Amino acid sequence: MSASAADVSFAAPPARLVVGLGRRNAIGIVAPSYGSEKVSYGLAPAGYTFHKIARVPLQRFERSGTFWHQTPLLLDYPVALMHTFNELPLGVRPFVVSFENELPRYLGEPAAWQLDAGYALIASSRCRGVLALSEAASAGLRHRLVARGLGELESKVSVFRGSVLAPPGESSRRVRAPCDPLRVLFVGRDALRKGLPPTLDALDACAAAGARIEATVVCDFAPYTYVGTWTADDTARTVQRMRAMPGLTYHERLPNAEIHRLMRSHDVLAFPTLDESLGWVAIEAAMAGMPVLSTDIFAIPELVLDGRTGRLARLDKNESNRWVGLWLRGVAFDEALDVAFATIRTMLVEALLAFAERPDEVRALGDAARAHVGALYDFADAQRTLAALYADAIGGDPGRVATTAN
Repeated sequence: MSASAADVSFAAPPARLVVGLGRRNAIGIVAPSYGSEKVSYGLAPAGYTFHKIARVPLQRFERSGTFWHQTPLLLDYPVALMHTFNELPLGVRPFVVSFENELPRYLGEPAAWQLDAGYALIASSRCRGVLALSEAASAGLRHRLVARGLGELESKVSVFRGSVLAPPGESSRRVRAPCDPLRVLFVGRDALRKGLPPTLDALDACAAAGARIEATVVCDFAPYTYVGTWTADDTARTVQRMRAMPGLTYHERLPNAEIHRLMRSHDVLAFPTLDESLGWVAIEAAMAGMPVLSTDIFAIPELVLDGRTGRLARLDKNESNRWVGLWLRGVAFDEALDVAFATIRTMLVEALLAFAERPDEVRALGDAARAHVGALYDFADAQRTLAALYADAIGGDPGRVATTAN
């Protein structure tokens, strides 16, 4: 079972490494972040130290695309190994890279030479391991490598999920009585992509059916979305709608500690996303003992077991298990979105009406969710595995790192 925040905690972000200061078993980190702490420095594996490495700021001169944002140019800092997150670094030191969804990860429409450069970095002897955060990400990269005639690089690819800590305060987890309303939590940016419209529709339908449901929505509307269009007028109308809905509380944003408190005081997470690189909020909610209502895209079925730890709406997907609408435009996109939202609404209404009547079922699903995700993201297991990965990578054998993680 995964450790709680009361038992362990992630290590603090690393300090900047002084040029010329050599350290044995030193691991370089380019950009400490929410994601990278869970798969690298935050785990603090025994025998290794972590140091922040400065990049040559070529990304400041990038007028379009994200190639230089995702391809940091690094000076010859005296570390034994670099561990990057979604980035393929240029430099002289060996590296391992953890990634959520795609690799090479160049958003927009990268040029052919940029993709070639990314795959060349994966093929280089400097790349000692490619660590996918999910089976879905691993399978997708393996497929792309084979399609490009680089099947021999599959040996570098493995799954290393890292660790996610349970939100603190297990003793204050809500125990819902049969007469209490069901409390639903929605957390996410980019309201269209995260499935806020069908969630609100489902809440209205449940209220019309007489179900006693309260909801909290924490949603900071993103100014840009790659899934359809969402205008300022759409935001204004949606906010106005939420503020008029009985039993619904809306927050534009809240600190993480407050989100964790809401996870302990609510019963179920609504997370009907159309596209996701992983699903961090679903993991944290499950860690808090919440069933998750989501979709069956990409890595979500690894995190939410349909009927056992939550419910999944089944969307139309491509061979990469991603929603087909991502690649459509115009009328075709609108039609696909209508179908997806209708499917999500149906799942949410059925699940919420059932959960409103059966608190014991919600509790059982939440317990199962915590056990399942806790096993996937156990802190001690991740810490030991990462130490072994680093030992193999620093040893210089690019093919051995994969066998350690699997």
